[in-house]
Amino acid sequence: MRVVTIGDDRTVTALKLLGIEGYAVKSPGDAVKLINSFLEDPDVAGIFISSSIMDGIRDYVDKVKERRRTPMLMEFPSLEGAEYKPIDYLKTLRSALGM
Repeated sequence: MRVVTIGDDRTVTALKLLGIEGYAVKSPGDAVKLINSFLEDPDVAGIFISSSIMDGIRDYVDKVKERRRTPMLMEFPSLEGAEYKPIDYLKTLRSALGM
């Protein structure tokens, strides 16, 4: 099982320096294509998406979460000029567990 990240160049580069598998995308369309490819890979257990990318694909990700339990899709803070937005992790966990 593996966990992958999708984000902007700066965020993905920082994560790669830490040994985390990451993919930089330039547009929401590129992110959706990448997510679709990961959805078909049974080895991918989680997809972490930076907030700078998530802003453009939130509706799509929400629809995927409604119809699939795996892989887990989760937002994480971006390094690219994004302001802090609190994330309700309890809500995210409940959603992942189907509660």
